[in-house]
Amino acid sequence: MLRRRGKGKSGDLTDSGDSGRKTDSAFRYVPPWEQAAVEWKAPRDNQYRPSSLDQFIGQERHVQRLRIAITSARKQSKPLPHIAFVSPPGMGKTTLAFLVAKEMGGGFIPTTGSAMRSMPEIYKRITGLRGGVLFVDEAHDLARARDFPVISALLPLLEDFVCYLPQGRLAVQPFTIILATTHYGQLDPALRSRMGIPYDLDAYEKNELTTIVMNLQGKLNCKMDTEAAEMIAVRSRGQPRTAVNITRECHDYTVATGAERIGRDEVLATCKLLRIDEYGLTEDDRKTLHLLSNSPVSLSGCASYLGMDRKTFENVIEDFLFRQGYITRTSRGRDITEKGMEILALIEDTVK
Repeated sequence: MLRRRGKGKSGDLTDSGDSGRKTDSAFRYVPPWEQAAVEWKAPRDNQYRPSSLDQFIGQERHVQRLRIAITSARKQSKPLPHIAFVSPPGMGKTTLAFLVAKEMGGGFIPTTGSAMRSMPEIYKRITGLRGGVLFVDEAHDLARARDFPVISALLPLLEDFVCYLPQGRLAVQPFTIILATTHYGQLDPALRSRMGIPYDLDAYEKNELTTIVMNLQGKLNCKMDTEAAEMIAVRSRGQPRTAVNITRECHDYTVATGAERIGRDEVLATCKLLRIDEYGLTEDDRKTLHLLSNSPVSLSGCASYLGMDRKTFENVIEDFLFRQGYITRTSRGRDITEKGMEILALIEDTVK
């Protein structure tokens, strides 16, 4: 038989197993802000993240889209439509998903595509949301499961909020799934079609990264020169995560050496230890440019040369060098550009 919230212990609408009976799709949506005891799991390093969309720096057009969607959903007492965030690592996908859940007032449970390997496991994760957000990082890994058809199990859940379990069909409180991926094209087409128009996050500008770095002073309990923040921003590859990580390293160096504040000298000394030059290039970036200066090399060849897998090379090395115009993709493999040759000539003696 079917059970509704308030008439059973679980709060779920369930089908006792009669396969001829359809699950009631009109499960009443209770807005998260009208509920209590939702499950909430903050992301790692949450102390360095903004606590609201008002404090979020950058991605202005995407934040505006989110505000419109959130306001519309709240006014209509409907769940937020499912969302896909697309960008290289470190651009703020997890932070935005976290803030969306806070704005909606629901729970927030993070997971990864590779971790969703059974329907009971998926059901367990979403029952504590109560209309909140299930955040799936590395969502392109969803389609790679061999022993469990993840996509076919997710589709009725996303459309009708119904789980198919061995004990029968169970309806769940409507919720929002937010997918984060570096490879949108690798998502299953049926899954992509349920995500609407994706949020293709932009690389950050120097002034945005400088603001992010300066805002860390209070969270790290330190003082910083504006010039130092700008130097960190230039070396951050357009990524907030990299900016935060370099700033933390600079802070540790400042504390260890007894300096009063993070200044130009502290940034230069720290980046020398990290082998990051004034253009934001790392040791692996420079090795890649040197390799390609001889002849084009395949993606697998570049990754093997650096001792990393293809996925890591694509996300960490190739994406940045390609965005900067230092390399290009050709039928013969990855090749260095004229701009890449010029920057290589400038940096050859920078870091030894």
